[in-house]
Amino acid sequence: MEKIDKEKQDPQVKYKNLDDEELIAITTVDKNDYTPKGVELARLELANRNIGIEQQKKKAETITKKRELEKKEAEEVPLTNRQRVFFILLPAIGFYYSIWVPKDWKKRRKEANKFQNIGLLLWLSFCLLLWLFSWFKGL
Repeated sequence: MEKIDKEKQDPQVKYKNLDDEELIAITTVDKNDYTPKGVELARLELANRNIGIEQQKKKAETITKKRELEKKEAEEVPLTNRQRVFFILLPAIGFYYSIWVPKDWKKRRKEANKFQNIGLLLWLSFCLLLWLFSWFKGL
């Protein structure tokens, strides 16, 4: 006989196992990501835990600020040294990277362009030296 998962059988069990912050996120910040029944079950669980509307609003503001800060920190991360070297050695990759990164990654895009340009200058210098060397060798 198959063992039936209790959480699949009774959705309220799932919500009882969530912490307060997750339940508040479900009823406020992430409300559009859940079905109306799921949001209602989360509200019922918060009511069972005696968490009032004011507490929920304050916690929702905290969650929103925390997520915005995490998003901003993620976009402000500079390129790694490996990426920098890669963009210098293969400037075309840096060009495509600077085109396809999300629009709000301004710092990373600017840095990718910088190392792409350094790579282009180095490749052009290298080609020029090869040409000059072959030209002088031909004299």
